[in-house]
Amino acid sequence: MTQYIKGFLILTVLMTLLLYLTPGEKFKKYICFFAELLLTIGLLSSVFSYFYGSEAFLEQIEYEAFQAKLSELSKDMEKIEYSNVDYYRKEYEIAIAEDASRLANSAAEGYGYEVESSAVRLSEDYELLELRVQLKKQGEKGLIDEIRIGEEENGSVQGEKLLKEELLRRLSEYYHIKTEQIQIQAS
Repeated sequence: MTQYIKGFLILTVLMTLLLYLTPGEKFKKYICFFAELLLTIGLLSSVFSYFYGSEAFLEQIEYEAFQAKLSELSKDMEKIEYSNVDYYRKEYEIAIAEDASRLANSAAEGYGYEVESSAVRLSEDYELLELRVQLKKQGEKGLIDEIRIGEEENGSVQGEKLLKEELLRRLSEYYHIKTEQIQIQAS
């Protein structure tokens, strides 16, 4: 205890000397603040060492810092896992859409159609919620290439209807989903 009092008195004398030896008035307020800060730290360090002991107190501070870093790391890992889940879900959606395109193409070729695009939407549990397939006539460039008149148009409409029914059946059986979850559009 006497060692502490001696140290605190020496610190007080040094800070007082520092205040009297300031070169000008404009630096005096900064030096005064610095001296008060050092005296407060000196006083508090002895109080904390009395209650916590020097080793235990430092260990407690290190433990709290470790806990804070661990908590921050845990939050970062959760963010990474969440972003990975979204990434994997999108990759699965793309893979299933490509697979559905291949399956739909094999059925559509017999009717003179091909798959223009396909899209899939999965739930958070990776269950298939919706499957969309966009068909177009084979050889079309996205513009209207021919004008259908009379019976040709009627036969084409019937062919489209049969194709849609077959695709609904195939995709529903293959992916084990209801036909209401499948949307097929032909242009």
